[in-house]
Amino acid sequence: MSSTSDRLSIPIMTGFETGEEFNVSMFTEDLYQDIVPIRARDYPHACRLEPKDKSAEQQLVALFSAFNRLSSKSLTDMIFEAIRHIGGSLVTAGSIALELVKLTNADDDEVRTDHKLMYISGDKVIRDGHIVQRLTPEEAAQWDTAQEIKIPLEKCWIIDFPDNLGGKKGYLKFLQEMKELGNSDPFRIFLDNELRGLKGYDIAKHHKIADLSLWEQTKEFGWHHRETSGKMFSGYYMINRRLRFRKTQFILRDHIIAELIKYVDQFLSSDDRTFALSIDHIGTTESVSQAIDDWAAGKLQQEELTAVLMYP
Repeated sequence: MSSTSDRLSIPIMTGFETGEEFNVSMFTEDLYQDIVPIRARDYPHACRLEPKDKSAEQQLVALFSAFNRLSSKSLTDMIFEAIRHIGGSLVTAGSIALELVKLTNADDDEVRTDHKLMYISGDKVIRDGHIVQRLTPEEAAQWDTAQEIKIPLEKCWIIDFPDNLGGKKGYLKFLQEMKELGNSDPFRIFLDNELRGLKGYDIAKHHKIADLSLWEQTKEFGWHHRETSGKMFSGYYMINRRLRFRKTQFILRDHIIAELIKYVDQFLSSDDRTFALSIDHIGTTESVSQAIDDWAAGKLQQEELTAVLMYP
């Protein structure tokens, strides 16, 4: 069997600098980890393609196969995994860029063609109708290629962090400020903390002030800081923060779903046939907003709270 690919981007391995700071790492992990159910089998009808077509579903399974860490090949499994992976890139890097790659496998009896979305990793910019992937001299030498790889934009799918949560630029600025604040915590800079030698200095009080500053900084997103002790704030306020953070997660998820549905419809549809992907039965932003209002009014029941904060 022979295989060919029209991939232009280079699959280099990179890390995210923002993940090095403890609070940023926790925040980004919390933001995307639970945006869709982990067990897709509990939501067998969440993702549907209309009209139903086995061949089109198989095309989508192949399209999103780079995201698949599961043995299942169901459409809902693949879509949920794609949403989760896209979310992971958005919360760490502010955007994701994918290349639509055509894969051809041929043997004596059959030629099979699939399309697969693949990450465009590393340093990249948009220039003159292309995504330009910029390699280090060492990377270029390893792959025996130029330091700049140009991928036409029509071959790419780009998703940025949602505008109603600050957009890519605003979100990355927020992460940087959060990182700087975390790195100035007195417990993090203990050996270099010049205030330790001052009479009356209380490092615990200093840490609490820094912690409160972090809570204020993340207020817009409603992040709960994984707080469970009740020492910092009242139980009422903590539940309020958790509900508002859940709403932030759903706003992020809905943005990804909207972009995904638009891309799938464009990918599958042709002049003589139109497809539409729908994703539902996994909670709504409106239901979380209602829960926030009900909690403030003292009307939210425990089972309702659990249903909003956690997937079954």
